[in-house]
Amino acid sequence: MTRSITNPLGRLQQMTQAAVASGDLAFRTSVRRKDEIGELADSLNAMANDLQMRVAQLRSEEETSGRVLSAMSDGVIVATRPAVSSEPTLPRVRSSA
Repeated sequence: MTRSITNPLGRLQQMTQAAVASGDLAFRTSVRRKDEIGELADSLNAMANDLQMRVAQLRSEEETSGRVLSAMSDGVIVATRPAVSSEPTLPRVRSSA
C-alpha cells in the first residue's frame, strides 16, 4: 500500500524538481491513476504544457521584436519617468546598429 502512494509521488517530485524546475518543460509524468494523485499528475502535466506554450510564445514575440528593432534605421528612445523623484531623468537610447 505504501509503495502505491510513494512511488507515484516520487515520480511527480522528479517531474517538478529535475525536469520542470531545470527548464525541461517538455517533460510529462507517466503517473496515471483515478484518485487524488492522478488528479495531481494531470494538473502538473497541464501546468507544464501551459508553461511550455507560454515560453514558446514569449520567444516568438522576442524574436519578432528583435527583427523589428534590427530593421529600423533610426534609434529607439525609451523614456522613463521616476516613480517618486522630482528630478528629471534622461532617456535611454538604444541604437539599432
